[in-house]
Amino acid sequence: MKKRLRLLLCICLSVSFYQCTDQMPSEVLPKNDTNVSSASLKSASAKDGMTLLFEDHFDGTELDYTKWKRATAYRENKVHDVVWRPGNIRVINGMLDITIQNSGKFNSNGKAIINAGAIRSDGKFNSSHGYYEARIKIFKGSPGLSGAFWLMSSKVGNANNSGRDGAEIDIVEMPWNTGKTVHTVHWDGYGEMHKSAHHEVPPNNSRQPGTWHTFGLKWTPTEYTFYIDDVKTWTSKAGGVSQAKDAYMILSANVLAPWGLPSGQSFNVESLPNHLKVDWVKVYGFSADNLFDHSIVPDSDMENESWVLKNSKDTKAFMNFVNWTKVSGKKCMKVWVKTADAKAPSKIKTEKNINLKSNTNYRLNFYAKAKMDKAKLTCVYATEAEYVENKFVVATEKKDIILGAEWEEYSIEFRTKDVSNALDHTTLRFLFPNAGVYFLDNINITEL
Repeated sequence: MKKRLRLLLCICLSVSFYQCTDQMPSEVLPKNDTNVSSASLKSASAKDGMTLLFEDHFDGTELDYTKWKRATAYRENKVHDVVWRPGNIRVINGMLDITIQNSGKFNSNGKAIINAGAIRSDGKFNSSHGYYEARIKIFKGSPGLSGAFWLMSSKVGNANNSGRDGAEIDIVEMPWNTGKTVHTVHWDGYGEMHKSAHHEVPPNNSRQPGTWHTFGLKWTPTEYTFYIDDVKTWTSKAGGVSQAKDAYMILSANVLAPWGLPSGQSFNVESLPNHLKVDWVKVYGFSADNLFDHSIVPDSDMENESWVLKNSKDTKAFMNFVNWTKVSGKKCMKVWVKTADAKAPSKIKTEKNINLKSNTNYRLNFYAKAKMDKAKLTCVYATEAEYVENKFVVATEKKDIILGAEWEEYSIEFRTKDVSNALDHTTLRFLFPNAGVYFLDNINITEL
């Protein structure tokens, strides 16, 4: 099955990454936000009491797949569509090199499709509060190009708890080709409820195109503090500050034009190819307890298993976790579908990304019931596969189940596709084609 993925996400098959919006959203800054650029406010003291949990100096000739995945996505831009291709990721001379190039193909607007790339640490290194930093070379080339270092977590799409259940934290973006950079926080999903706050940092004599700089974030339970070259540049509590435990890093290269371009100016495709270069990445945490444990994903504690509800604008559905209908002894998932579309059941779904071995047999077990007679539930696993002609082949398997009013256990066996090192995650989904109330609990996957 071929599917064009809109880059929002990520993560993966259907996580929306708003870091790649065409224009910066309106600034939404709480009163206690500050902009500080004093040379005395160094990041070294910000790491006091922390332990180095992660580092990669991109030595050798291959990406370290124990630390990173090569991300894939197709982003439909207002101007030039952008494809994240695994083949655009290389490690050369002790640096990460992400190539941005003209694919030679055109989108429906007759504009060039740009091939670029990204890497992400999801499933390899997920963490929480701490200090994140990377040494990156600012683009030297046409404005509209953007390199970025950012964090995502599984519940960014939730719109019911502000930013506290998850936020997209853009440590740095740089689309202007002047040395000007921006820090941004996005929360409450990417639809009508989306909110954001950002701060632009003007260039100085040392921070110019083609120069190397260190970009950092100190993320605590109470605030975000951003740094450039160890100097504090912005402090924010926007969105209420994320408490997510499963945040992961992304390093990406894109063409974000018209954002970054002077009004009316077009992106210069002839300026390509170009390269985003990263020297190293480090993460400090308060303790190893900071780390998200993927060895127990998924398990019976539904509330803490990072399930996300996704639905289209023409449908309405709500997800929460309740303990009065439990099977596992902990809270179960409750999905209330107010409006649905039986002809397009994928419009309402709960999903999570899990890390499974390629080319391996698994068994999915779960309990479910519904408040209406003969309610249909569709179980799907989807494994991203190879890149073909600016699209991505996706291997999926679906099984329809008719639910009753009492808890029953269901079992499905499946085999993951061999997707090599490029794409080694599986998206598990439950689709809800009809209006009504559904309950799911004790979801487990075991290797056969």
